[in-house]
Amino acid sequence: EVDKIFAEAKIIEEIGCGLAYEYVRMKGSFIFSDRDFITIRHKKIEPSGRIIITAYSIEHPDVPTVSGVVRGSINVFGYVITPDENDAEKCF
Repeated sequence: EVDKIFAEAKIIEEIGCGLAYEYVRMKGSFIFSDRDFITIRHKKIEPSGRIIITAYSIEHPDVPTVSGVVRGSINVFGYVITPDENDAEKCF
C-alpha cells in the first residue's frame, strides 16, 4: 500500500552504479502547501540482500519549481533495509 500523502514519485535520471536523481511531491494539508524534493540517491544491494540507501537534496535542470508547491531541502537521509532470515516476506 502506498502512503496517501505521496502525490508523485519518479526517477528523473539514472546515472549508473546505484546513483539516480529522484523527484517526490507530497500532498499538503488544509494549512500547508504541497512540498516537493529532488534528491540524488545511492542504492547498494549487498550479497546478504541488505539494501543501503542514502540521499540528499540537489537541483536538476530538468525539474523547475512548480507554482503553488514549496521546494523542500533534505541535508541527508538514509535507510538500511535488512531481510528477516526467518521470513522472506519481512524485513527490518
